Amino acid sequence: MTCLLLDIGNSRLKWATSQNKMDISAQTCFDYRQDDLLQYAEHVWSDILVDSIWISSVAAPSVYHSIYAWFKHKFGVEALLLRTPKQGVSVRLAYDVPEKLGSDRWAGMEAAYAVSHDAVLVVSCGTAITLDVVDRQGMHKGGYICPGIGLMQNAVQAGTSAIKNVVADFLEAPYLGTTTDSCVQSGVLMAVISLIRSTWNQARDEMNLQPVLWITGGDAEYIVSHLVGLPVRYDPALVLNGVALIAASNYSDRVNK
Repeated sequence: MTCLLLDIGNSRLKWATSQNKMDISAQTCFDYRQDDLLQYAEHVWSDILVDSIWISSVAAPSVYHSIYAWFKHKFGVEALLLRTPKQGVSVRLAYDVPEKLGSDRWAGMEAAYAVSHDAVLVVSCGTAITLDVVDRQGMHKGGYICPGIGLMQNAVQAGTSAIKNVVADFLEAPYLGTTTDSCVQSGVLMAVISLIRSTWNQARDEMNLQPVLWITGGDAEYIVSHLVGLPVRYDPALVLNGVALIAASNYSDRVNK
């Protein structure tokens, strides 16, 4: 049985397939802001024999609804949209209204905790950056949300008169900038790195143990090399692995059909 797994973020759609809702194929990414989403769907998914479709989405509802309608028409299959419960597969969420916590964050926590069997700090570096702490017992302690590195850079340019058209190469960001462009890129990068390290230290001190630091998201590749000394695990497909885990657990009561 082939299961199609989708992680629809604020700018990119990530997807993979799994057999029997277990091991997933290699993740494929698509920027749905740049190209026609349904044209992409027709080109890529038409020949896949799909039995079930599980979707984590934090995009505008119109994006999910268009995909849902396409799958329904093409395969006669109703895509299942995850909604975050108070008690997940192994993780219990801290939110009083769990549906307000993005299902991508929930899926990422489930995947990280399932592998680590220990306390984790899950960091997703996308359009927005999210950080979530889960203790050894699977209790979500809470987290942070802040702008991603692209939004931070754009904010500097939008809010100033002299800093415009910054060309940033975050893979080559120096420790200290010596031009305006490099000062912006290094400042943005340092802000994110400092937040991650500070959150990890806080979690370590409060729980009296060293949480495993999981990092994912489109901008994680710029960040991970700066986290030397921390127990880092980089998994670009962390959310999709979580969606597969949730699907394998038959969480039919945790979806909106």
